[in-house]
Amino acid sequence: MPDPGTRDPRIPLRDPLIAGILAWIIPGLGHLYQGRLFKSGVYFFCITGTFLTGLALGEWQISYYRRAPGNTTYGFYAQILAGLPALPAVIQARRYTPLTPQELDPPRNHSIEESLEAPFTGRLRQTENTEGSNLAAVEDVEGTLQLEPGTDENGRPLIRGTFIGRTASGTEVSLKVGDLPDGSRSSRLEIGPALFARDEVSYRYLETEDEGELVWSADRRYLTIPLLNAEGTDEAGRLEGTIPRPWWNWFSVPIEDAGLQDLHRNLSRQLELALVFTWIAGLLNLLAIWDAVEGPAYGFGDQYFQSISGGREASAPAASTASSAAAVESSGTAAHGSESAGTPAGSVQQPVPAPAEDTPASPGR
Repeated sequence: MPDPGTRDPRIPLRDPLIAGILAWIIPGLGHLYQGRLFKSGVYFFCITGTFLTGLALGEWQISYYRRAPGNTTYGFYAQILAGLPALPAVIQARRYTPLTPQELDPPRNHSIEESLEAPFTGRLRQTENTEGSNLAAVEDVEGTLQLEPGTDENGRPLIRGTFIGRTASGTEVSLKVGDLPDGSRSSRLEIGPALFARDEVSYRYLETEDEGELVWSADRRYLTIPLLNAEGTDEAGRLEGTIPRPWWNWFSVPIEDAGLQDLHRNLSRQLELALVFTWIAGLLNLLAIWDAVEGPAYGFGDQYFQSISGGREASAPAASTASSAAAVESSGTAAHGSESAGTPAGSVQQPVPAPAEDTPASPGR
């Protein structure tokens, strides 16, 4: 009789531990390792597809990990069960350093650690100090911004660079940009963090009258810097706009409260639905991991239990049949005796008096 705890040899589980780890890393990979191709494809496309659908509904910003008093993302423990799609959140949580409330109001840096060259989109305003300028007071511009970090004669950080681009009216511009020597906040570079989930990129210096709502973005980085005159000693205007933020610097990065509130405003109930999709995907993969380690819950291997239950069911009817047969036989015997006596079955038999003996004739007759 086979041991019920023994796995059926017709299912090639191979090494269950390796299969379970592979099934967690990529849904379906453990089953592919076992040669169970159909299940591998079903798990991969269904579980991974469900998780990615949730990410897309949440603008790719709902899978992140943060552990802080009163601000821990417990839902991530369900997401991480989906494996590889949720693993970037673990890496980004180690890369990201939470900012203080003062640093978040707004999150702006006034220096850069290395050279920066990026496409710039924004606005330009030139003052009367710019000689030979035929630009409007404020005009949209696009171009390339180059910045170099440095220090002044006193050892303080000093940014210098150039902007080369074209205005909305088609005018080519080549301008000097950088910090002013006075060191005031408005005369220095302001730039959003390089590693950040969702940043406000609204115009603050060059906004128009019809702009009242705040603008937030994950893949754009706010930047404003003064324009310099030819000598680099005085302000000649201002450049304000955004530069790209690479996806690896915002995807799965822990989002700050202000950015999360903006995400709720934009998505409303869709955000909750997106989270549910990712949680379901993780919990489904937990069942897939179990299947890779232990094999299917039903199918091969059930014959042993079926034989046990079948034997019990067969013995019970046999005993019942025997007792029924005995009862029928007993009833039949009684009925047969009654019928042979000429009495209907079930009636009370009255005693029959013995026949009178013949009296011998008297000698006188």
